[in-house]
Amino acid sequence: MNKNRNTFWDFSRYLNLYKDFIGRKIYIVFTLATIASLSESIGILMLIPIFSEITDSSAAEPISNSSSGFDITYFVDGLFSLLSIDKTIVSTLLLIVLFFTFKGLITFCALAYNSYLRGKLLFNIKTRLFEKFARMQYLYYIEKDAGHFANIMNEQAYRSVDAFRSLVLFVTQAISAFMYFIFALLVSINFGLMSILIGIFLVIIFKRLNNFVRELSRKIATEKSHLLKLIIQSVQGFKYLSATNRMEKTSVFIKDSMQNLSNFQIKAGVAASLTQSVREPLAVLFLAVLMIIHITYIDPNIAPILVSIVFFYRGLNTVVNMQGSWQNSLEFIGSIELISQELIKLQENKHPEGKENFKKINNEILFSNVTFDYKNNENYVLGPVNLKFPVNTTIALIGESGSGKSTIADLVNFTIRPNTGNIFLDNVDSSNILSSSWQKNIGYVSQEAVIFNDTIANNISFYETSDANTSDLIIKAAKNACIHDFIQTLPNGYNTEVGDRGVNLSGGQKQRLFIARELFRNPQILILDEATGALDVESEKAVQNSIDILKGTMTVIVIAHRLSTIRNVDYIYLLKNGKVFEEGNFRDLRDNSNSTLNSLISAQKI
Repeated sequence: MNKNRNTFWDFSRYLNLYKDFIGRKIYIVFTLATIASLSESIGILMLIPIFSEITDSSAAEPISNSSSGFDITYFVDGLFSLLSIDKTIVSTLLLIVLFFTFKGLITFCALAYNSYLRGKLLFNIKTRLFEKFARMQYLYYIEKDAGHFANIMNEQAYRSVDAFRSLVLFVTQAISAFMYFIFALLVSINFGLMSILIGIFLVIIFKRLNNFVRELSRKIATEKSHLLKLIIQSVQGFKYLSATNRMEKTSVFIKDSMQNLSNFQIKAGVAASLTQSVREPLAVLFLAVLMIIHITYIDPNIAPILVSIVFFYRGLNTVVNMQGSWQNSLEFIGSIELISQELIKLQENKHPEGKENFKKINNEILFSNVTFDYKNNENYVLGPVNLKFPVNTTIALIGESGSGKSTIADLVNFTIRPNTGNIFLDNVDSSNILSSSWQKNIGYVSQEAVIFNDTIANNISFYETSDANTSDLIIKAAKNACIHDFIQTLPNGYNTEVGDRGVNLSGGQKQRLFIARELFRNPQILILDEATGALDVESEKAVQNSIDILKGTMTVIVIAHRLSTIRNVDYIYLLKNGKVFEEGNFRDLRDNSNSTLNSLISAQKI
């Protein structure tokens, strides 16, 4: 990005970023602002007859700008004639009030519509981001962190709306300034030209300050993302950090980030204060100089000069206010840039989709020479592998960490797609299948239980209330997960609140509640990815009972380190270095003294 680019030339690019979210509706605000500024300018122009009377200028003598050919008196008289009003001081004042009242009405409409646009903008930004997040590749997700996505969705979305507010204000002020200077030209071309030259001069001298503020905006957006990441990590790891007295060390990084953010915002505030403080002195200074020059060397007639001064003063103030609005835009504009870049990245990392709906699997899931690499550089962490998962069988995937077990599970549920090879569902290539239609058939239980801060019933049903038999289905799922008896001992039963991430439950209880939620869906495929890895023996037995209950009713894929969990499965794949090293049923492999499984069983004393 060219840091030396003239800041104002970036306006079109920023405007297009917002148009991408709210369309051409933004021009309605600008149109209303134009009408309001025109009405105000005509109202100011009506002061000429009054100033002529006050300064004893000849009312009969037309006041015209010979250079532009614009006859002001003729214009004013024509307006009175058009409205069929006698030209008196009283009628002129009433007409001025009318124009300014009309301006106020139009301004209200513009501000109200601007508020509507800001609301729609926030909704559209958040909606589009969430839709993109929901369809992003898992590989892109693991490259980032929770703080990154939370920051983009919340902090940067709100800052983008703030930038939009200032950007619209900048445009409406620019329209007003244009009107003021144009009418200043019509009243007195010499005075008007000098006013415009001064306006251009102010734009130039503020250019460097604008670039400075824009770079601060980008730094603020980046630092806020970093700070949010650190805070989320600290909150999630609070127990560990407190227990090991490492919170203080973590706070050092957080304080450094806070200090950076504070410094950036202080600098942005100083820049805004500078613009605000010089507005009045500059206006008065230039006004005094121009009046002296015009009266002394150009035209001593004071009536049109007084009106031109009004236009000039308002125009100059508006130009300085434009600088403030532009700087406010640049202070937050890094956020919409960040969001725009994120949307591009999300589109580039969109989860690959087929088009065919898949309702039910009848025969088997088949892996044919499947390989996968997280970096897509052919350094495969899996494969090539050939696997078969017949319907309503229980298959175990075992092996040391990093052997590819969880990668296979992720391929089965379409979280990731193969680099090479094919996965067939009843002879249908998975690349042709719409992911969402297949994933409706999947139940997935990981080692880390996903529990929501709500009741046990809502955790199991996941807020499903459309079925009249929901309560019965919840109880059935809990029984199959071997957690119903425990729930019955609780004072509020299924209406018991489990706390944040299930803090009120033990590890085994959370895991069985997790399983119950997946069983409530009645999936065709249930994946237990190290579901017993962190459980005690008693909890492991409960989960094992659940697996035994489900045997033959659905396809169950069990990933386990503890071999006691898989003694009753139908088939075992033992993986090593991303490939199938050994396969067979538990009994045959156990009884084969040369098998790796036999050695593992001996080591675990099963």
